[in-house]
Amino acid sequence: MAMIDSSPHFSPFTEKILKTPKNLQTQTFWEFPSVFATSMSMTSSADSPSEYSNGNTLTKPREDVNTQKRRPPLYKVLLLNDDFTPMDFVVYVLQRIFFMDGEAATKVMLQVHTQGSGVAGVFPREIAETKVFVVSECAADNGHPLKCIMEVESQEKEDLC
Repeated sequence: MAMIDSSPHFSPFTEKILKTPKNLQTQTFWEFPSVFATSMSMTSSADSPSEYSNGNTLTKPREDVNTQKRRPPLYKVLLLNDDFTPMDFVVYVLQRIFFMDGEAATKVMLQVHTQGSGVAGVFPREIAETKVFVVSECAADNGHPLKCIMEVESQEKEDLC
């Protein structure tokens, strides 16, 4: 009698993503320096003492530019309830893809089951898109109709860096 492996399997693409260290999957990108930051030195020009020199070009500092940095919007990754996906598979996905412990994964799974949807995590857009893709691919590879979507997280206060 042949032994059948009942554990969920992932495609090579998904395996590569899952093998990426966790700290690289959840990086934030809003702390990069401004693209417009240049090193300008003050010159004593006879035309205008308030002008700056950057090479051969004289430029005046812009006063109307908003210099405050804003964080990019975050996206909630939601799992949607269906009547066919086993609860154990949902817990497995939450543990393997979203790195939740057993208790947290069970809590989210029960929220999905009772309320119709549950938040698996909140991420920047690119990471959220990748998580949705990986969950959908994993569910399809294992023959389950589990649906995963992302939506913008509502921000009550203005989030400045």
